[in-house]
Parts: sequence; structure tokens; C-alpha cells
Amino acid sequence: QALAYEAGSKDASDLLGTAMRASQNAVTAEPRNALAHWLQANVAYNQAAGLFRDGNLDQAKAKMQTMKASLREAVTHRQSIGMANLVTEIEADYYLLVQRETDKAVQRYKTMTRQDQPLQTQLRGHWMLAGIHAGDWGAAGQPVVNSSKARSHVIQILANWPDSPEASLLKAWLRWDETTEQTEFHYLPRVNRELTDT
Repeated sequence: QALAYEAGSKDASDLLGTAMRASQNAVTAEPRNALAHWLQANVAYNQAAGLFRDGNLDQAKAKMQTMKASLREAVTHRQSIGMANLVTEIEADYYLLVQRETDKAVQRYKTMTRQDQPLQTQLRGHWMLAGIHAGDWGAAGQPVVNSSKARSHVIQILANWPDSPEASLLKAWLRWDETTEQTEFHYLPRVNRELTDT
């Protein structure tokens, strides 16, 4: 729900605060709960994004450390999760954001886009691959950057999940014109580049 709002907005901050408290309670109750650690990692990352965009670099770095620690715990306990698609996503996030092994992350995100995966899993896979292939998430200058592949994943999102928050962001970034059904801008912003380098 928080991702439907601009990072750093009051609505997003309030929802992320609620999610962080819930994940902390779950981790306290079940220290080996991989899903709770993963939720905590996702919340911390999005809080860091808001802090970074507000110029609070030290606080953003602290949240990024929380995110990495939580992802390490999620990966450590991932076999406790009975859903292979979630295990794959946790591993993908871990390789991308903690280990900085983009190739391994890309392979797992590609697995998420297969037709036999749940629709939301496919959407998240396409979303992450669109960013990585566009040079975001710290991938700039790496062999994985490929504008044709990024475009392909963007098209998948716009065609199959047109009402999703991800599609709305893509339309805003690409200056989508509803009357002509064309974009006025052809490049995705690298919104996570600086944050993942911290």
C-alpha cells in the first residue's frame, strides 16, 4: 500500500511505519520467520529511499544497513518458507542488494517472470528486470545493462498489469500520452542508483 504513494510522503511514511512495527513484532515472536525478516528488509529499503530523497543521507545509510541485515536473516531462514516463488524472490533481492552479484540476481528475477509463477511474482520479476537492464539498482556499466531487454519488460508490465502502481510509475516516468498511446520520453530514470551505492 505504501508503494502507491511517493517515497517520503506522509501517507507512505505512516504506512511504512506501521509495516515496520508489524515486522519487528513478528521477528521478536519468531526470530526464524524468513517472511518477517524479508518484510522488514523491504520496509527499511523504502524508508531509506524516502530519507535519501529528503537529503537525510546518514539516516538513509542506517536504514540500508537494517535492510541488509534483515535480508541476510531472510536468506538464512528461507527454507522455512513453503512457497518456492517467495524463496526465489528473497534470494534475488539478497544477491542484488547485499552480495552485489547482479548476474545471480537477474537469473532469479527471470525465473519469477515464467508463466507458471503467480501473477504478482511475474510482475515483480518484470519490474526488477526492467530497472536492472536499464542500468538502475547499481547495474550501470555492467554487461546486464540492455535497453532492448529493459523495454521488453516495460512492455510486459504495461500490457499485462496496466492498472498496477508499477505501470502508473512507468507511465509517469516515460511521459505516457493516453491520447496517442505513445511515450514522450524513452528512458527510465535510475532512481535507485545512488541509494544502492550507499
